[in-house]
Amino acid sequence: MPSALRVFLAGLAGVIASVGYLWIWEAIEVALRDSRGDTSDYMGPMVMLVYGYPLFIITWLLCFAMAGFAVWRAK
Repeated sequence: MPSALRVFLAGLAGVIASVGYLWIWEAIEVALRDSRGDTSDYMGPMVMLVYGYPLFIITWLLCFAMAGFAVWRAK
């Protein structure tokens, strides 16, 4: 497997894990909210990607930097 592909997949794994965590949390919160019959305005965990996008971008860059370092170190 080419090293560029390994860096991309390893870096993407951290991003997918963090978005996946927020997605699952969102699904649980929506299900709990619907079961209570709550009709008020709702801002769930996925809104963190909107308001916290600088932290998400930093996390994304660090995941790719660490993946690149790990692949470079493995050679």
